[in-house]
Amino acid sequence: MALRPHPIRRVLVANRGEIARRLIRGAHDAGCEAVAVYAADDAASPYVGEADVAVPLAGAALADTYLNPDALVRAALTAGADALHPGYGFLSENAALPEACARSGVVWVGPPPEAMRVMGHKARAKEVVADVGVPVLPSAVVAPGASPAALAAAATSVGYPLLVKASAGGGGRGMRVVHEPGELHDAVASAQREAAAAFGSDEVFLERYLAAPRHVEVQVLADTQGAVLHLYDRECSVQRRHQKVVEEAPALCVPEEVRRHMWEAAVAAARAVGYTGVGTVEYLVDPTGFYFLEMNTRLQVEHGVTELVTGLDLVVLQLTVASGRPLPFAQRDVTVAGHAVEVRLCAERPREDYRPTPGAVSHVRWPEGPGVRVDRAIESGSTVSAAYDSLVAKVLAHGEDRDVAVAKLVRALRDLELDGLETNRQLLAAVLDDDAFRRGEVDVHYLENRPDLRDAALPDDVRRRHGAAVAFRLLDERAARSLVPVRAAGWRNVGEPLHLDQLTDAGGTMEVRATTPGEAAWVHDDGTWQAVGRATTRGDTVDVTAEDGLRRRYRVRLSAHQAAVSGPEGQSTFALRTEDDAEERGGIAGECRAPLPGAVTKVLVALGDTVAEGDGLVVLEAMKMEHTLRAHGAGTVSRVVCAPGQQVDVNDLLVTVEPA
Repeated sequence: MALRPHPIRRVLVANRGEIARRLIRGAHDAGCEAVAVYAADDAASPYVGEADVAVPLAGAALADTYLNPDALVRAALTAGADALHPGYGFLSENAALPEACARSGVVWVGPPPEAMRVMGHKARAKEVVADVGVPVLPSAVVAPGASPAALAAAATSVGYPLLVKASAGGGGRGMRVVHEPGELHDAVASAQREAAAAFGSDEVFLERYLAAPRHVEVQVLADTQGAVLHLYDRECSVQRRHQKVVEEAPALCVPEEVRRHMWEAAVAAARAVGYTGVGTVEYLVDPTGFYFLEMNTRLQVEHGVTELVTGLDLVVLQLTVASGRPLPFAQRDVTVAGHAVEVRLCAERPREDYRPTPGAVSHVRWPEGPGVRVDRAIESGSTVSAAYDSLVAKVLAHGEDRDVAVAKLVRALRDLELDGLETNRQLLAAVLDDDAFRRGEVDVHYLENRPDLRDAALPDDVRRRHGAAVAFRLLDERAARSLVPVRAAGWRNVGEPLHLDQLTDAGGTMEVRATTPGEAAWVHDDGTWQAVGRATTRGDTVDVTAEDGLRRRYRVRLSAHQAAVSGPEGQSTFALRTEDDAEERGGIAGECRAPLPGAVTKVLVALGDTVAEGDGLVVLEAMKMEHTLRAHGAGTVSRVVCAPGQQVDVNDLLVTVEPA
């Protein structure tokens, strides 16, 4: 039934971070005012100041703030908002929020609650879309308390290998792969426990497992007058832990006939549940065809690549639909121009199983240029909290074709300056430079099968040039500070010997030293001293001419115990130890300390236990993920000072291991 048009003048953004900034911008572009909400730890976040007004949310727990429907609706009423936009994550796919809006007369910017309920139940969603001809994989719901015989019969009907999946959620939680009958019982029990903890329901179903599928999705858009359109497709196969890392539009390597059928099936799925607004129908694709995976009943993280290739503003269109107005165009008017690619920049350390790395941002300068877009949560001075998702920005590029878009994105990542916060930037750069990725030869297991990408670092010659730039910058700073002439053989403070500085990053530790600017810098790496080049220094700008005669310009930013170098090859961030330091600081090898704030979920050892190097000691939950902290060497547990449920901060002592 069509809604009577009703103008939206003020929108409450029920979210935080980069999506809140995006929604505020979209509301302003639609001619609306924007209202922000914020928990206490977000009071200084950039999005709060960009809104027209902001309402604080009482309480410290997520259940009191961003996951509290009543609190969000009260904030909307307090601020005089006539609509509420959920963004993504948090309550964006929870029907309790639109129902709370309806009770209070606040317009919900999203689909009907019943459509959300149907598509939010994975098993029910499959039944509904299959009834309208959308291809699905064979599946079977596991009945509560199913007997071993019933479970075996269900698995046989689906076929091995199979997946056990949670009916009420996604994101990889409550999911297990089963290759043979002997694994089935334990996999179902484990998936049920995880699903109950994550989603409040232990219902699971079995589904045929595809060995190496691609993840392709179709953007849909529907108004309240009955128009349902597709906005073409996206490729999202580069994933880690079932979470997308790189997205692009259009999708890759999909035959045109299959592509058209995917669009038609997505429109049919949306019509089947009376969908309105923006949504995404996701598929798994392999040589045998395409199969419905799920429908996301919200704006997607990766909506920006669709906006870049279609020229449409999906947030403005969401507000158009929510106000009861018809879409201002028909399917024939929607076209695609060029190619767009997006990468998710996250505060995490990929080489340590994507461990989150929250912290304070001392400096950031975002890339700019034709075809480059950055949707970001942070600016200089921001703090990334362990309490929320690790996503800090999405960097996007649009070009006339895929090669041009990827090249622009590579340059954007190199131009990014970000100090004080460790991110997955090197992983992203390695993916974009990978031959298999460039050829489009990726599936959903691409990253897990490529540990070389996870462990990627800048090449050794680049690290050495960056180290030389730091050495010259330190030389210049010390010379200015000491007012002592710099000698050709090295530099000296009054009465002090020649200085050697240590720089440490993921590639290891190297020593650096420099003589008079314009003469030479040496880097001690791989057991040898290597001459790197000459330099001129002006403030934080260092021009290094390498031994091959090529000159490159770097910006070197020094802070306490850290040096950041940005240049044409990208950025290095080093832990810096100089001979100016009073004493080297560091932890004790036998101590297990918290690497980030979080909650202890399990203690895996007890006093007196013998452990080997790599054995798990403590499981810590932070930024929505679990992290197993492991022993650095063999020994005996001599002290346990943590317990399950305990909140810990960075560097808190958890376990002590007496070395063997």
